[in-house]
Amino acid sequence: MPREIDGKTYLTLDEAAHRLGVSSRTVKNWLNRSVVPKPPRASQGLRTFFCFTDEWLAEARRAIEAYRRQRDVPELPASTPD
Repeated sequence: MPREIDGKTYLTLDEAAHRLGVSSRTVKNWLNRSVVPKPPRASQGLRTFFCFTDEWLAEARRAIEAYRRQRDVPELPASTPD
């Protein structure tokens, strides 16, 4: 369930992952490997957590597409000695 803080709605990690069509573990992996941009953080009481917004989802989708295109590029053949 999305959280509302100071009038703004934020998604949980699971909700953001669901909207991206991947598992939350995959999103964590992409965050750790800088495949997707780090979302802003918010605090509520003593807890600090990522704020997954619709804007972040749009940025993440672009980053994921770029990452997938990069991985699908065929490798150049190894050069052979003359």
